[in-house]
Amino acid sequence: MAMGDALGSEFLKVGAVILSHRFDFSDYTAAKYCVLLEDYSLIRSTTLVALTTSQTKFIHNPWFVEIPDDTCGIEGVTYLDCNNVWERPTTELASHNRYKYIGQIPDELLDDIYLALEYAANVPEEFLIRIFGEAIG
Repeated sequence: MAMGDALGSEFLKVGAVILSHRFDFSDYTAAKYCVLLEDYSLIRSTTLVALTTSQTKFIHNPWFVEIPDDTCGIEGVTYLDCNNVWERPTTELASHNRYKYIGQIPDELLDDIYLALEYAANVPEEFLIRIFGEAIG
């Protein structure tokens, strides 16, 4: 069953970990793990996701969240960079050849992600309003 089918879309909730083969970075395309910051809904044309990284250079910043080894289907310790939020076309999330559901962030880590988003200086206010549902600070 494809992710866009009724059963598949039930997995695409806040905290879903997705492997994307569609992230374009200046001169190359790379597969990246991302975490949904909004529930999947065809009502919106885009869905917000934050990207993971294995780089440890900035992990002590308050907008990074450590995702322990094999917590949600990602092997090895990785970090969610809540300063690296992207809009992705909602209809693409339902495409099996572009995105693959990996697992779900545990609830206790979702709280850490929400806190890290409050520290993220590079996330547009309109994104924060979509995530939190009201104007921030």
